[in-house]
Amino acid sequence: GTPTLKLFLKGVYTGSNDSTVDWGELNTLGIIKLRRVPEVLFQMNWVKELTLDNNNIMFLPPEIKTLHSLQKLSLRGNQLEELPPELKKCWDLECLLIERNRLTALPRFLYTLLPLRVIAAANNQLDSECLPDDLPLNAGSRLQALVLDSNLIGKLSMAVGLFTSLNVLSLSYNTVESLPDEIAENRQLTDLQLDGNKVSELPKVMSTMISLQRIKLNDNRINKVPTWIGSLTRLKHLSLANNHLQYLPYDLSKCPLKVLTLDGNPLTGIETGVLHAGPRAVMEYLVYNNAYDLKDKDMLPGPAEQRRQINAEVNSLTHQRHRLHATDMEAQERDLGGTNLVTLSLNKVVGDRVASQGAVILDEQMLQETRVNAEREFACNCLFQYLGMALISSQVKAKAREVFSEVDEDGGGTLDRSELRECFRKMGVKLSDTVLRIFLHEAASNPVKGITVEEFQSLVYTIYSAKG
Repeated sequence: GTPTLKLFLKGVYTGSNDSTVDWGELNTLGIIKLRRVPEVLFQMNWVKELTLDNNNIMFLPPEIKTLHSLQKLSLRGNQLEELPPELKKCWDLECLLIERNRLTALPRFLYTLLPLRVIAAANNQLDSECLPDDLPLNAGSRLQALVLDSNLIGKLSMAVGLFTSLNVLSLSYNTVESLPDEIAENRQLTDLQLDGNKVSELPKVMSTMISLQRIKLNDNRINKVPTWIGSLTRLKHLSLANNHLQYLPYDLSKCPLKVLTLDGNPLTGIETGVLHAGPRAVMEYLVYNNAYDLKDKDMLPGPAEQRRQINAEVNSLTHQRHRLHATDMEAQERDLGGTNLVTLSLNKVVGDRVASQGAVILDEQMLQETRVNAEREFACNCLFQYLGMALISSQVKAKAREVFSEVDEDGGGTLDRSELRECFRKMGVKLSDTVLRIFLHEAASNPVKGITVEEFQSLVYTIYSAKG
């Protein structure tokens, strides 16, 4: 009813047949932030695309059902806690963008009654029930992209196998521990993203998913690359940074990889120089030394293998020596060309660029991943310096509680994201949203409610022990 709103809708409603209404674009100009969907919109039954991003909308009214022609609905960055059942009357809806809200559940009809091709619901409060196990056989048959990053999903439902048209599946920064065998039914899947979960291994049935072109599993618990990886003949991007890998199988050389990230793994079987040289060098190395990953460690290695093992040991000792001598923070950190003021550790240079140990940098995306890893490492170093050396467990936890109490001014007993950021600021570290989210998901049993004092003490002691 405001003059601004009437001015905005004047050309759209009176005599116009424009099929797109984008309030989000006007919102960027600071005109107004909506608390509810304007009623006049529900008289525009010809509208095909409706964008209401970055407002303060708390609910969708039942009148949403009048928009029978609606094909795309974008409600990113609002305060929605649920979706109304009347939304199922939008029979032509193909794209639903609801990231950055407060949703705790997704209604069943999204999969069973609507012809959705895209569901993007990252950064909400969804648990494993957002994808029910008992969906009917024809559910989600048109779904091509499902994005559920940064939620509270601990288990991936077997119903994911029903989505036979799925191209993109992204569940990064949840707490998923394993993938169901039914995922192999997604034979058109090209992009699988599971960064920041708790996955320890990939099911063998994935060997049939030959359409896969990208797999991202950074910051998980993967302890080996399966030998069947060689059957993924279209795989171009494989990210496995910060896992528990000790060796790579020869079969990996059969993949046409252009992007390969391995930094943050205890790889002892491949020289650091080979890792730094890029995916092609790693693939050539695996072909030339195709016996190096033998499970039987008692077999007598040949001369080439003995030389490789000696070189690997020399490299390992060299890195240990550098770590022992890099006690001064300025000596331990180097500036990455001024880019975002990110610093990276000593003796980690790749060509004329800097990377974390074992990294293979080929594109801007991988460089960004390296920056995140470096920022996390830098934060851990600053925390160690702040606490001081030679502390026992009780002293570390006492200092952690002291910092916690200083920041938890309201006495609520938990730290939210902004308060956790303030904790690290007191210790001399300014964290990005990405690294802050990583720490929060690692430490907090319920990231939405925040981190308790015991969880914060455990996080600080874990970092201190690793650095000490």
